[in-house]
Amino acid sequence: MWPYVIGAGVAAAGVGLWRLGAVSKGRAIPNARSGRALLIVDMQSGFLEKFPDKGEATLQRILDRADAYKARGEPVVALQHIWRTAMGVGLGIASGGAGLPASPGTALQPGIAKRADHILEKNKQDGFHKPDLDDLLAELGVGELEICGLDGVYCVRATTLAALNRGFAVRVDPDLVLSANPEKFRKMQARWQLLANEAAGP
Repeated sequence: MWPYVIGAGVAAAGVGLWRLGAVSKGRAIPNARSGRALLIVDMQSGFLEKFPDKGEATLQRILDRADAYKARGEPVVALQHIWRTAMGVGLGIASGGAGLPASPGTALQPGIAKRADHILEKNKQDGFHKPDLDDLLAELGVGELEICGLDGVYCVRATTLAALNRGFAVRVDPDLVLSANPEKFRKMQARWQLLANEAAGP
């Protein structure tokens, strides 16, 4: 019996992880939306600690970009990842507590929090998995997003694909993205560019 029980547990965990990384479709945005916004993904103290080599330099570039947006009067939106499900909490514990509701490391990096005009909570990789982000960007009239933050192959990936699914014009500057797997991130970027080109048409 044990092999079957263990197998079922592994399968359930696999389904849970797939759901955490799933990308939403959403409704296509109107063509008339031409505003721009900077969307900063998961720049939280506990996650940043995992990038001791490049974290500070990338953070400073993101802060500089946020300042440029604010100087032009364009909104800066920050996403903050907080684990709420049992599986998510387990992942948070396994990764040292980052993303857990009561963990100090779950707070946005102070410079990001100071510059953000809007802060939204997310609980999955895709920042659009709840309607909050769609609703906010509609209210702001945003049709073009620059997405940055971490991790490039997880939350930045899922949020970028979800934005493309909705018809946003998307820009991702690799100098503003942290990833534990830079090579995989580079390959993903090439795919995103193809998707963006297809969406733009001839």
